[in-house]
Amino acid sequence: MIKRISFIFILFGLNFVYANSYHEERCYNGDYTSCALLGIYYAEQNNYETATILLSKSCENGIIRSCVDLGVIFAANQKYDEAKKLFEIGCNGDVVLGCTLLGLLYNDGLGVKKDYKQAFNLANKSCQGNVGYGCIVLARFYYEGTGVEKNYQMSIESAIKACELGQTVACVTLSNIYFNGNNVEKDYNQAFKFANMACERGDLQGCIIIAYDYYKGLGVEVDYKQSFVMANELCNQNIALACRYIADMYHYGQGVGADQDKAKFFIEKACKLGEARACEALKNIK
Repeated sequence: MIKRISFIFILFGLNFVYANSYHEERCYNGDYTSCALLGIYYAEQNNYETATILLSKSCENGIIRSCVDLGVIFAANQKYDEAKKLFEIGCNGDVVLGCTLLGLLYNDGLGVKKDYKQAFNLANKSCQGNVGYGCIVLARFYYEGTGVEKNYQMSIESAIKACELGQTVACVTLSNIYFNGNNVEKDYNQAFKFANMACERGDLQGCIIIAYDYYKGLGVEVDYKQSFVMANELCNQNIALACRYIADMYHYGQGVGADQDKAKFFIEKACKLGEARACEALKNIK
C-alpha cells in the first residue's frame, strides 16, 4: 500500500525555487491554497512534519485536495484509520483521487475490513472522474476479477483510458499486451502506438520499445537511423538495453557506419550496466 500511494505528490510537479517565500507569506496571512502548495513542497522534500502541519491547516479550511494528500502521509506511516477518514473527505468532496486511494485501503484491508466490491466501486468512480491512476487500478481489478467478474475487454478499455489520461505505465503495459497477444489478437501497430504515446511523454521504457520497433520494423517501417538516434539518447542515460542495440548497429553498420571498436565499447558498457545478453556476447568477442 505504501509503495502504491507514496508517489502521489509528484503529480503536482511544482517548482518552488523562487516561490517559497511568496507562499509562506500568503499562507501566514490566511491564503490556504498557498498552505496547500507549501505542504506538497515540504512532502516532496521528505519534511513530513512541516507538510502535515500545512496540509492539515489547508484541509481544515476547505482545500479538499489537501485532505487527500494528508491522507497519503498518514497511510505511508501506517496510520490507516486517519488516512481512511481523509480519503473519504476527498472522495465525497469530488476529489476522486481520494476514491482510488480509499479503494486500495478496502482492497488490502488496511484500516477497514476487506471489501473487494467496495474497492471496485471506488476505483470505478475514480476512473469515471478521469483520474488516470484510478483507471489503472480499475483495469487491474477487471483483469484479476477483484470485486467484479473477470472481463479482459473492460480491463483493456480501462487501461486505454488511463494511458490517454497520461499514465505512461498503462501505455507501456498496453504495448506489451498487443505485442505478445495477451488476451487480444497480436497487433504490432497497436503495440507501437501505445509505446509511442508513452515515449512522447518521456517514459524511457516506451522509448526503448520504439527504438526496437524501428530496428525490427514492428508496427512501423524499418528505420535504422531513427532507431540509432533513439537508442543512442537512451544509452547516454545509461539504459543498458539501448547500449546493446547501439553495439549491434555499429557491428552490422545499420543506421551508422560499421565500427567494430565502437561496437565493442558499447557492448562493454551494456554489460557493465547489467545487460546479461551483452555480457554473453562480450565473452565471444574476447
